Amino acid sequence: MERYKTDSKYMIESISHSDEAFSLIQQPASENVLLTFMPRLFVNEESKVLSPMLTAFFVDEKEHEISTKLLFRMDFLVKNDIPIKINDGKIEVTDFGMIISMFDTTIGAFRGVFFDWLKNSPFLKPLPLVDLDDFLRNLNVSFVKPKE
Repeated sequence: MERYKTDSKYMIESISHSDEAFSLIQQPASENVLLTFMPRLFVNEESKVLSPMLTAFFVDEKEHEISTKLLFRMDFLVKNDIPIKINDGKIEVTDFGMIISMFDTTIGAFRGVFFDWLKNSPFLKPLPLVDLDDFLRNLNVSFVKPKE
């Protein structure tokens, strides 16, 4: 993974996650079970808040969902310039390091909540490592519409 430097400062404003307990919605057909992530980044340029959100759940080898989902979100208040903007319909990233740092922090906090969520389940194994490069390739970015 490339290294990025960031001079911007931010702070964690809030952390939230879904309350639904872990459960299987169907039994896996085999032992080949995968953990799936759906990463999103919500950008509110007006309030200077970036909100990485992770949705995690288990799928079987045919990629059918077999578990409930855990949604996890952290809101970061940016003190300086926001590192991602939309300009003429195109996304401009001015500080990759800050975004990577936020997701790294979010994933670390998520792992603690995820461990607790899986308590007493058959899938409580050593938590999988997350390859940040692969993870960010699937990132979906949404911009919050400014208030009028």
